[in-house]
Amino acid sequence: MGERRFVRFLPWLVLAIVPVLLLWPGLRPPQGRWFNAFWNLLHVPAFFFLALALRSVFGFWPAVVVGILVACGSEALQSFGGRSGSIGDVFFDCIGIGLAILWMVRSKSPGLFFWLPAFIIGIACLSPAWKYEYAERAHRSRLPEISAFSTVSGRMLWQPQGNAKVSRDGGLRVEIGRGKYGGVSFHPGEQDWSNYSEIVLKVTNPGSEFRLGIRIDDVDTGKVGGGKWHSSSVEVVPGENDLLIPLKPSTQQGMVSDLTGLSRSKTEIDLSRVARLVLFTGEEEKKRVFVINSAFLRR
Repeated sequence: MGERRFVRFLPWLVLAIVPVLLLWPGLRPPQGRWFNAFWNLLHVPAFFFLALALRSVFGFWPAVVVGILVACGSEALQSFGGRSGSIGDVFFDCIGIGLAILWMVRSKSPGLFFWLPAFIIGIACLSPAWKYEYAERAHRSRLPEISAFSTVSGRMLWQPQGNAKVSRDGGLRVEIGRGKYGGVSFHPGEQDWSNYSEIVLKVTNPGSEFRLGIRIDDVDTGKVGGGKWHSSSVEVVPGENDLLIPLKPSTQQGMVSDLTGLSRSKTEIDLSRVARLVLFTGEEEKKRVFVINSAFLRR
């Protein structure tokens, strides 16, 4: 009798727990690409069981419709609780609902009809993390070069920043629209730059003179009481530019200002665990274009 009562109570327990987790204020995923990937993947089983619970209460089609509404509505409401909604999370939610549909259609004996798609979906959901992990390892072996725009791994790790678009044009062509802080960011995962004294950027500027902001983060930046970052800016003149960005504390003393008006000491950052390099401009009133021909570290 107790077991049957628990089974009847279980759907209501799921219906209570899943929405609470989706809307809990300030809930943050764990740090790290693989932790984050598995965290996102939890949306699949959560909405799988949510759809099954909804079906036991409302029936088949209402369960599907309500599940999709919960997926979309929860992401829309998360911004009011200090979190940010994500289309990717809605995608994972709908995958979980789709698997629940397969389970409900073949509930007597799901077999490969259910487990094969579930396995393929799990691999597909985790594949972006694996691809970036491979790209970071491949790129790490190319040091002191940090551009590698001609390789797949290199292009994966350089991404547009803000209101910018990037494309291959010999080097990396960066096209920035109107607005603030557009540019390009390099995400190497974790690289050791402690044995190098500066970054050398070869940049072609077909337009007017402008200032290029530089920001470097270590892997702990953003954690409470965690890592530091530093920023500065350099002048980019029309034509070809060889830009030198100092890394070592001895090459630049005190504080440096970037285009945001903020500043950080270069002695604070952990150069043995660099996680991001950002190249950006200030406020643009019209389109700005520049090409990064190469980027490498120098001792």
